[in-house]
Amino acid sequence: MQPQPAPGPTMKRVTVPVGPDRTDVSSLLYFDGEDRNAEDRAKMQLMQLKEWSNQQVNEKRAREALEKEEEEAYIKQTQEMIRKRAIMQEEQDQRRREIKEAVRYKNKMMGNAKKDREAKEQLEALQEKAKFHAQAAASKGGTGFKKI
Repeated sequence: MQPQPAPGPTMKRVTVPVGPDRTDVSSLLYFDGEDRNAEDRAKMQLMQLKEWSNQQVNEKRAREALEKEEEEAYIKQTQEMIRKRAIMQEEQDQRRREIKEAVRYKNKMMGNAKKDREAKEQLEALQEKAKFHAQAAASKGGTGFKKI
């Protein structure tokens, strides 16, 4: 074997890259149980965490938008029910006024009919009385009225 000259300006030292996949545990480049992909995994976990955070933010916004939409629909429905109730109340009040007016008219007509009937009965009673007196006077030969 020939002695090799010391590296100098004319000679270049050639090094072969030594990586963990080309060595074993005894080279002390990595340790048994050591996680050689920790950096990559940490980056991936960070990306995943950002993705999950964005997803949660989007879900929260969607949920809030849905809640707002439901609340607006509820408010609209409630307002519509209040409006319809007011319309129905007004219609019912109008019917009550019409019924009250009809009852008042009917009572007036019945009152007038009663007055007419009483007046007719009174007239018949007076006519009956006058007829009675006229018959009594005719039978006595007088007018049936007393002179004063």
